[in-house]
Amino acid sequence: MTDIAQQRPANADAAIKNDFPNEDGVPNHRPDPSVAAVDNHDMLTGSDATGKLLDATSNCLNWTSALGDTAKEGKPRVGHSWPRSTGGGSMSGGGGGDMNNWMSALTESGCKAGANLVEMGGPMQSAVTVGSGGGYGGFYCFAMKP
Repeated sequence: MTDIAQQRPANADAAIKNDFPNEDGVPNHRPDPSVAAVDNHDMLTGSDATGKLLDATSNCLNWTSALGDTAKEGKPRVGHSWPRSTGGGSMSGGGGGDMNNWMSALTESGCKAGANLVEMGGPMQSAVTVGSGGGYGGFYCFAMKP
């Protein structure tokens, strides 16, 4: 547990540590090596930096809703599948957080499905989608023995 409760998972293969693969096992940042890298860094976690649930409003009603009604659903917390900066600093918008953290980087503007594969800055609060500022909200599930 201590290895994964880090900014980037410790003692992991470099390909996983610095660029979580997508569902096909392909590096997420550049899924097609014949074209330029894409901005698809957001992955839905609902977690704080230690991997625990951030709060009751950070997981889109336990990942069962994608309407974009922030009053009912809350706003999802995301981690970053690849490091977003070299300094490890915080982002002032989007609920704060470490932009390099794979479990808890920022809070998106809503639960509605969305994608923007071009970096647009932080989450656009006028949009109620995941990935409004760049990204698409990949969903990663982890199973651990208790």
